Amino acid sequence: MIEVVKTERGFGIFEFTDICGESCSIQESSIARIDAIWLGVNKNRMHLNAEIAKKLITLLTEFVETGRITCGVN
Repeated sequence: MIEVVKTERGFGIFEFTDICGESCSIQESSIARIDAIWLGVNKNRMHLNAEIAKKLITLLTEFVETGRITCGVN
């Protein structure tokens, strides 16, 4: 289940637990110069911009559809 909370500045934080029981989240970043998100285990999250997220969508979509990520790897 994903729970939604908001920061004091109004950004949404979508919190969930991974399969290892770790507390994780995805949220909009408050970085001023570029649009970005935070993603990962709450104690060590990644800072992603739209370009990186777009590249990850292909991998995540393949995983959702097939249970694997190969994307043409031989």
